[in-house]
Amino acid sequence: MPNFSIRAAGKKKAEVYIYDTIGQDWWGGISAKAFAAELKAAGAIDTILLRVNSEGGDVFDGLAIYNELVRHPARVEADIDGMAASIASIIIMAAEEIRMADNAMIMIHDPWSGAVGSAADLRDKAALLDQVAGNLVRTYAARTGQTEAQLVDWMAAETWMDARQALDRGFADQITEPLRLAASVGRDVPWFRHVPHAVRRNSAAQNKSPGVLNALAEARIAERTRKFEALNT
Repeated sequence: MPNFSIRAAGKKKAEVYIYDTIGQDWWGGISAKAFAAELKAAGAIDTILLRVNSEGGDVFDGLAIYNELVRHPARVEADIDGMAASIASIIIMAAEEIRMADNAMIMIHDPWSGAVGSAADLRDKAALLDQVAGNLVRTYAARTGQTEAQLVDWMAAETWMDARQALDRGFADQITEPLRLAASVGRDVPWFRHVPHAVRRNSAAQNKSPGVLNALAEARIAERTRKFEALNT
């Protein structure tokens, strides 16, 4: 299965797979531009079947993808097949119905960025992150019914939710049968602080070359930081 694809699933339905990081770089990923173009090419559809297994990524690409789905006239139904973490957890908020595999995970956390410059530059970056966090909180609150204060606390703590917790908290509407594809973090998210043991263990089982993968992770972090800086200069 490709990491990103939109394909016909009946006369008026399109099946959308988001199985990669959000935001494009040298190693792949899903850009908002490519997503919008593919969705437009799908033509006149009345249902979007969104399937997600993503660790998140670029917050601005993620917000753009979320807004594309909200603006689209089609009904959006999301299935979390493995993980909807970080900005991927915002994308699923565009769905009228969110279904979550019993062995899947959702994670929400505060936005972060690397920054260089003077004290004034760093204060500006911090203020921007506060604005972004506020946007995320309001988006979660509108879909889940949780209070903004509660969401602020959960995001600050980097909160991982299994299917039952997500259902109880309004992040999911239905739990489906567990899939072979279980939630796991990939090689390029070492900044997650509180990954559940089972998820970390599943990732370790897939990690054949930790030295090489760690080097790739560092390079990918640097690339994302460069992109963030370029957007705000």
